[in-house]
Amino acid sequence: MQLPPPLEDERERARPPTSMREKANLSPVLRSVIEQGDGIITVRRTLLAALMMLLIVGSAEAAITAENYKEKRARYEKIIDHSQDVYRFFENHPKIKYSLAQPVLKRNRRAEKWAINKLNSIERFVYSGRFLPSVWYNIATCESGRNPPNWQHNSGTYQGTFGFHHQSWDGFNTFGYPSEAYLATPEQQYRVALAIHAKYGFTGWGCA
Repeated sequence: MQLPPPLEDERERARPPTSMREKANLSPVLRSVIEQGDGIITVRRTLLAALMMLLIVGSAEAAITAENYKEKRARYEKIIDHSQDVYRFFENHPKIKYSLAQPVLKRNRRAEKWAINKLNSIERFVYSGRFLPSVWYNIATCESGRNPPNWQHNSGTYQGTFGFHHQSWDGFNTFGYPSEAYLATPEQQYRVALAIHAKYGFTGWGCA
């Protein structure tokens, strides 16, 4: 007695052909429909990943703090990366109908704009110096003469918000940052300040 084929085999036979070889044997119209379907499935998955990331961030939108700002920045950058993937997909598949692409692109632009605004908030947070521990914040405002700190402070001899002397910056900037302290980002300046502190403590700062 011959047993019936497994259900999985039945499902396999019922599926529409999607491989390149199988598509070649289809009529142009049917092949176009399948390619449209494959494309929309792909882009929906890409968009879903971006929107899921958006929901994860938005569902627990805690205030930006020194402890979480780097993690938040990475999440927002990932959303923007996903949005760029979606744009590239449609650029590489121009035959996808506009009526199918437009709703996806609209949601994609909304997610991207949201993430860019959040990244701008992170940058404002960093440039305000609020990511610094209080002792470093006090040194930064004192040395740069401004509150919030002035990261582009440049008096000629002393530069950056921590008032780096040229020799100090050149000696402890082993990370490949800009040659002038005032041109470095807040986090770069802070990292060099920590390197100086690791060797000399706060003795190098009159404001400490």
